[in-house]
Amino acid sequence: MINRIINKDDFSTKDGICMLNDSGRRKFITEYEKKLAVTIRHRKLNRNVSYKSFIRLECYKLIKYFIDDEIYKPLKAWW
Repeated sequence: MINRIINKDDFSTKDGICMLNDSGRRKFITEYEKKLAVTIRHRKLNRNVSYKSFIRLECYKLIKYFIDDEIYKPLKAWW
């Protein structure tokens, strides 16, 4: 799906480098936060979990792996 939220006017170039300007960054952050708020039913927890919570849960699993508490099993998207 193409949303066309960010356009040419949301970029600026300086010394041959293309970057998002303030309005482009605001648009990007707004859409990013909307995506992080989307919820999906978690299979093991049997409840709705946001993408933001999925990231946090993966971080917890990595911490447990690094302290040799559990073997890391990455999240496999089923949706």
